Amino acid sequence: MSTDAKEDELCLKIFINKEKTKVLFAEAGSDFADVLLSFMMLPLGRIVKILERHYGDNAPTIGSLTTLYKGLSNPDTANLWTQYGKELLDNPRSLFDFSDLKVRVDDSHPSRNNFGKSYSEVFTQISTSFLFSDDLRLVPNVTGSILDTLDKLGIDVMETEGAEMINVTFGLKEIVDLLKASFASRTPLSDLILGNNQIGVKAEMLWRVTDEISLHQFRENAICCYGSMYLKVMFQKSTNKLLFAQAGKYFVYYLFCLFLIPLGTVEWLLLGNTCVNNIDNLYKSITGLIYPRGTGSRQQLLNPGVCNLYESVNIVHCSTDCDCDYSGDFVEQNVTGSGYRMYMVTDDLTVTHLSMSSTLPLLNQMKISLSDVEEVEFYVGKKELLSILKASLISNRALTDGLINPKFKEQPMPQV
Repeated sequence: MSTDAKEDELCLKIFINKEKTKVLFAEAGSDFADVLLSFMMLPLGRIVKILERHYGDNAPTIGSLTTLYKGLSNPDTANLWTQYGKELLDNPRSLFDFSDLKVRVDDSHPSRNNFGKSYSEVFTQISTSFLFSDDLRLVPNVTGSILDTLDKLGIDVMETEGAEMINVTFGLKEIVDLLKASFASRTPLSDLILGNNQIGVKAEMLWRVTDEISLHQFRENAICCYGSMYLKVMFQKSTNKLLFAQAGKYFVYYLFCLFLIPLGTVEWLLLGNTCVNNIDNLYKSITGLIYPRGTGSRQQLLNPGVCNLYESVNIVHCSTDCDCDYSGDFVEQNVTGSGYRMYMVTDDLTVTHLSMSSTLPLLNQMKISLSDVEEVEFYVGKKELLSILKASLISNRALTDGLINPKFKEQPMPQV
């Protein structure tokens, strides 16, 4: 990120419990609220790239997205994309212009001509004051009852007894730290302010089969794919462990194009239930805020949308207010020139070319006999794609947790 200009800082009032073990809530102005809400405008690939740029080898792992992102540089997948597609996936850009924010978490130029209109105005009313909790619930500063406000923040009144207030400043480093902690901790503010060091706590898999059915019902027109897709999944028979999936190019297209979807659109697709608790809380707070541009700002945050680029690869439908006219080539039309190349996708979404020379050494390395391997075919449709998207955010076993386990849960119970 650019360091030419003097870095601005944001002032916050932090309220800590009497024992100094927990941040109860923070008070900040509209500048900070805008920066926090701008997380929703970041494409998933941009988030991974920002964290890798700031932390290098110490960058946090986000579910299976991190290993999938590293696969962009894998020679086995290089022939999938046109040069333009490669550049776009490696450097996904937001439709939002971050230059109007006091602290810019993203310094890339916004997508414009080929991707649709850019958004350049801030989200909240200038000079408005906000409160936000340790787990990123955001509410306007007291507009009615103090008790109701504390309840919205999830704070027990007893916790406020003897609370202490301290003043802190957040610059770019702290904002990126907060972005990181939002994905890796249940208590991001306490970790950053008090050094509780809970970053890295494994997220819990909270969704149920009924959730996935409702996702399909409410968002069935949001995700589209190249007709029916089938994965041949290889299991170890003796342990029922998923070894890898054999996939065609369309499934691999879908996986890599996840990087182009803004975080707010991911939340919209998953009905505000990604199981990344802090991000879910922030997203659900959007409807309770007042915006200077009325419902436009709110809708922009609730579903930043995508444009005709995504329709060109048939991943996500175009945003309703998109006015772009994308006509370029994103993926190579003739992947191998002749024949049909297959790919091996491991549980953590590592993608490599499928061949005997790669498969047999892998099984030998895992000390698994080919006689102990069973192949099972799985249908992948809209519901399954959404479930894999969800699992990729929090699990390093995206195929097991997003595809295999839900499928097993859907099987009817045997009759006794």
